[in-house]
Amino acid sequence: MNDQFTVVREFLQILKHSTEAKKCLELQVAEFGKALEREPSRDPSKEAVIFEDSGSFRLVNGLQWETELSSDEKYDLIFGILPIGLHKEEYIHKETSLKVRKNWIELLKSLSYLNETATGIYLIEPSGFSQSDGQQFVALLEDNGFYVSAYFNAPEGLLKPHSAIRPILAEISRKAPESLFLGELHSRPQIERLLENRKLNAETGNPIGGMRVGLPKFHSFDGIEASLQLSALESQYKEFETFPLKDISLEINSLPQEGSFSELDNCFYIQRMGNFQVIENLGDIPAKQSNYFQVVMKPEISASYLRCFLASEMGQLSLRSIGRGSTHKSISRPALSNVLVAIPSTENQSIISKTEKKLEELTTSVSGLGGEFALNPTGSRQLLLQVEAMLDVIGGLSEADRVLSICRAGESNVVEFKESLSLDMQKGSKEKYIETASLKTIAAFLNSDGGCLLIGVMDSGEVPGINTEVEKLYKNHDKFLLHFKNLLQSQVGEEFYPFIQYGLVDVNGYTVLKLDCIPAKSPCYLGGKDFYVRTNPATDRLQGPKLVEYVKNHFS
Repeated sequence: MNDQFTVVREFLQILKHSTEAKKCLELQVAEFGKALEREPSRDPSKEAVIFEDSGSFRLVNGLQWETELSSDEKYDLIFGILPIGLHKEEYIHKETSLKVRKNWIELLKSLSYLNETATGIYLIEPSGFSQSDGQQFVALLEDNGFYVSAYFNAPEGLLKPHSAIRPILAEISRKAPESLFLGELHSRPQIERLLENRKLNAETGNPIGGMRVGLPKFHSFDGIEASLQLSALESQYKEFETFPLKDISLEINSLPQEGSFSELDNCFYIQRMGNFQVIENLGDIPAKQSNYFQVVMKPEISASYLRCFLASEMGQLSLRSIGRGSTHKSISRPALSNVLVAIPSTENQSIISKTEKKLEELTTSVSGLGGEFALNPTGSRQLLLQVEAMLDVIGGLSEADRVLSICRAGESNVVEFKESLSLDMQKGSKEKYIETASLKTIAAFLNSDGGCLLIGVMDSGEVPGINTEVEKLYKNHDKFLLHFKNLLQSQVGEEFYPFIQYGLVDVNGYTVLKLDCIPAKSPCYLGGKDFYVRTNPATDRLQGPKLVEYVKNHFS
């Protein structure tokens, strides 16, 4: 079983325990068992088993699964590994003929085996039931007394190498929810916290800790992530405003199969399917023009800037969020017109697009130098000095942007935010437990996969900096850094210095302490006694057998 599927197994096991499910049914309708086994020689039906430790458990394989179950069987928890994106078939419901995906028909059939208080968890398409045919299926579910209550984003690469699709897990039960719960699946401690937050009805505002939305508002987890990052961008840079593309464009044009675009001013081109390539010049389109949309911008909005934005990681996230299709994503013109984009001032649009072009020129120039060094050692020495100076400048200029980028992406198993090092912001006093919180994170990073700690950043990603803390408690940056170094020395240990790098970063006038850790080669015990590891996105203390087992496996 691959590591990603192990996470799914742990999620189902935790859910089984929390719901006190006694009778469990696992349906392996899809052929994904082959994708989940570690070695081809193993039996995939055994490799993918989730509920093998259950006292009352049924494992059923294949599209003919119904023949193995009697109609009166009922289960407390059903897990269905269904195919993804099957063609639609005719389904008769109350004398009405409907066109429904075959995999969803199998899902609906299996729901009849649920007890009144039971839950079904099903592997489905990344967009869930958010598209038009999905909404029709939701109505069909509800007409049969079933409701979608949650979506869980499966781990990246779950079905690789057989498929690059990242499916989601849909939770369906007989109880109508007030809202739709969304969660990410990363690790066992994070999943335990996620389900606990759900039980307590805690709203964290992101899928890592759990969040709630109305069912029609969910389109994909990429869409949720894009929305969160755009909100963070607006918070960090007050001049940015978010608009749907239709509000800032004049036209969004498409072509028939063999057509060609007219060259227009202030426009760019977006690939309609595949990797959603964004191109500024018509002559640079590598294939048929009919595979692209032409987007003509209003005069006050730079098409060059929009190309930069939509080609960026955030822009691609926005485009993926509107892509439709189970296996091959494509964008429709109405969906593209509603994609959200972040727009700065006219001046900064120009600066960003010019910088992008200069970087492209620099990349082209540098790539052209390859192979010349061995033939010109004297010139190479001079060029080396120039390149090192250039890299030094680029690194110094971009560190603040790196911090802001990390803040937009949010906390994770390798990123943690702390508002201060020592200052209790509510009390206005120096508190040891505030310091301990940061030190726990550092020890956990060393004991896990490394990570980045930003002190001077709120949980929301806002950057108030440590300016107030430094002025109130330390008077200047040198004394602040000396105090921090003493904490590391006394609580973490000098032997871990090679695995830690830290320094102050000025972010738009606000000072942030940025600390980067790489995994240590030996266990780090905070204060010489307490052992912490990083989960997603929290820090947990290990004791007893769990500690022994972790140290044995991680530092072997």
